[in-house]
Amino acid sequence: MWVGLGSTMGALATAVVVGGGLVYTGQLLPAVARDRTLDTTATLTEDGTVRLPAERRACLEHVGLLLPDGYIRVGGTVEGTCDGVGTVERQVLAVDEGDPAIGVTQPARFDEYIWHGVPSRVGLPFEDVVVPTERGDAPAWLLPGAGDRWAIVVHGRTGTREESLRILPTLAGQGLPTLVITHRNDFAGGPSAADGTGRYGRTEWPDLAAAVDWALARGARDVVLVGFSQGGSLIGYLLRERGPEHIAGVVLDSPLLSLPETLVMQARRRNIPGAIVAPILFGTQQVARLRADFEVADVDHVDTFADSEVPVLLFHGPGDDFVPVGPSDRLAAARATGLTYERLPTAGHVEGYNADAARYTAAVERFLGGL
Repeated sequence: MWVGLGSTMGALATAVVVGGGLVYTGQLLPAVARDRTLDTTATLTEDGTVRLPAERRACLEHVGLLLPDGYIRVGGTVEGTCDGVGTVERQVLAVDEGDPAIGVTQPARFDEYIWHGVPSRVGLPFEDVVVPTERGDAPAWLLPGAGDRWAIVVHGRTGTREESLRILPTLAGQGLPTLVITHRNDFAGGPSAADGTGRYGRTEWPDLAAAVDWALARGARDVVLVGFSQGGSLIGYLLRERGPEHIAGVVLDSPLLSLPETLVMQARRRNIPGAIVAPILFGTQQVARLRADFEVADVDHVDTFADSEVPVLLFHGPGDDFVPVGPSDRLAAARATGLTYERLPTAGHVEGYNADAARYTAAVERFLGGL
């Protein structure tokens, strides 16, 4: 009896490991486009305001709203608090696209990018360029500047170049020519990878390296790298594989510093029972290795940034429920000098600017001015 029971339990454990690993890698590995699901509601009024469910994002200092028939920017609070009860009323700063319906409750999506479109949306001149990579041409925006220190901006996984629009005015104000790039498999215009698999920077970082070389060939003396979310992982790999040459500084916003810890957080978000998280993640690592020649544990950059002498400005906070703040906290604790940590208590994932634009902008200005 006990032998049979043991065999059954062993088979169940194996099924959890293998089955869970297959399911999770099916979600983990394919490169995907940005989610545009309209997952909340909004009611625009004749008074130039919008009523929103009183959740955390509705009280971000700055936020965009994607609607079925347009896109709006939201500003100051008119009435209510984001206590999870009822609604909050905010000012509509601008209707950037379309002709949204007024007086009806409609589907909506909060958008941390705030601005929709190209750099001219925030009043900045730019030109469309292409950066040659080993996978083909990668479209980019090039914004002019006065000096020979450039900025290169890398968006996050499922992100687009629009992610840069919040920081571009600050970079321009410091006189930096700025290159906003795409990379392989980003569904934002970058070239396709051979197998359609995203590897969280492990195979994408050469496209960032190509952008650095492109800038250097056009007069850049050195570059400041700006990475949102997974963009931080591309920067980590660049430092690991090529070293710090020509890198004057790094700005990290909610960076992906540990994929294993991020997967644990994501498993909990999916309400996977705690007792089986570890077996499922073990299975995920094995399946990823066999299916895509991808080592999940390799995506870990805390030591890379901690051991580097390249100056770092780090934005992150405990409100991030997508990429854990723990690795950022460890990085800040491990590096005695050359790292400035702006730990933002109310910001969700890549929402530092949205939560406190003045603090965010001032921190970037101080950092760039001190390089």
